[in-house]
Amino acid sequence: MGQPWGGVDEEKKVYVRLEFSLPGDFSVECYLLAVIAYDHYVAICHPLTYTVHMSRKVRIYLAAGCWVSGFISSMVQVISVTILDFYGPNVVDYFFCDVTPLFKLDYFNVVVVAVAGMGPLTFILVTYVYFMEFRKWENNSGVTEFIIVGLSATNEPQIVLFLMFLIIYLITLIGNMIILTLITSDSRLHSPMYFFLANLSLIDIIFSSVTVPNLLSNLLGMKKTISFSGCITQLYFFQYFVVAECYLLAVMAYDRYVAICYPLNYPIRMNRKVRIQMVIGCWICGFVNSMVQAVSVSRLDYCGPNIVDHFFCDVTPLFKLSCSSTTLSETVFMIVVFFAGMCPLTFILVTYIRIITAILKMRSTAGRRRTFSTCASHFTVVGLYYGSGIFSYIWPTTTYAMNKDVKVVAVLYTIFTPMLNPIIYSLRNREVKAALKKLISRKAVLTK
Repeated sequence: MGQPWGGVDEEKKVYVRLEFSLPGDFSVECYLLAVIAYDHYVAICHPLTYTVHMSRKVRIYLAAGCWVSGFISSMVQVISVTILDFYGPNVVDYFFCDVTPLFKLDYFNVVVVAVAGMGPLTFILVTYVYFMEFRKWENNSGVTEFIIVGLSATNEPQIVLFLMFLIIYLITLIGNMIILTLITSDSRLHSPMYFFLANLSLIDIIFSSVTVPNLLSNLLGMKKTISFSGCITQLYFFQYFVVAECYLLAVMAYDRYVAICYPLNYPIRMNRKVRIQMVIGCWICGFVNSMVQAVSVSRLDYCGPNIVDHFFCDVTPLFKLSCSSTTLSETVFMIVVFFAGMCPLTFILVTYIRIITAILKMRSTAGRRRTFSTCASHFTVVGLYYGSGIFSYIWPTTTYAMNKDVKVVAVLYTIFTPMLNPIIYSLRNREVKAALKKLISRKAVLTK
């Protein structure tokens, strides 16, 4: 095995580090454009309080946040590239070292680009949707903020629950970040299955961050109110990652199906281009769904009461608070549940029926066990996610649903499932354990 080209010439390595900081400039401008969109939103939708919302201190914080985000983006990109071993090829088909040409050498940095680029773009689009909807809404709705009940109606701080959910949240963040780091840094994990798993970890990190921080604040009794725009924004991002994960789980099932049923054609069917297109499709489906849901809910009239009997803003609790007809919005919601929830689930079930059929035809007992073990991890994740999701979104439409039961199940798929995914799907895997040991030993050598 040859020497890594990244370690041959230290001067070239420094050059790569300097040139690769260019994504920081890209990220700064992305976030700055999002801040400008927010400035226009406040000026148009809240003109009387514009000077308060956009005070000098706030402007400085927003601008500083853009620069800090760009710095973090560039540092993540530089670190993720410099810790890799490039054994060849070493030809960068561009006139400087940038992200896109290096994707040909390591395409796992796509997750960083998704956060640095698609996040601000989504925020900008949501902001301008608010522009269009604001004038229609402000004349019909008297509610400017909602009160989030939380897990219970008590106003006393719930320290035990706070500590429990804080620990779960930290385990979620650390576990999924470890998975992302391992998949990015270890070339043995640069396979289609782990590429999809890296995206699942990224979704779980953001997905849990949409609801858990507000829940923690609610449990301490610090703040139980949320503005109308803040509530719709939380609903938007929650629906975004719920649907993105539904489709991603279906893609992961298809990946296992091709690997088991068509092993010889697997590298062709699941080539790099196909994998990236599938992941982009998952994110686009999540974006379309969240836009439809956010617009549908924000067009309703809210005259009071304004108490959301849940621990975050979601579609079904807001339907109960509307003083206008929700028939159209509920119809749209059920259509989305069918296409974004039931269709991927049906695809997963059909796929696993064919996988099980193919496994039972295997002659080797060891091969059957190994294959069943890989599929069992994914199917466990699917069962937890879809089982609790169906209970939360379809069962509440009946008259037998109790709010307390729905909250408990919502905790399962919004908080516990993102924590369990790395444990169920990755940390039991031998390749992941080997990559973790390698990373720890590498860090130990560097610290000496």
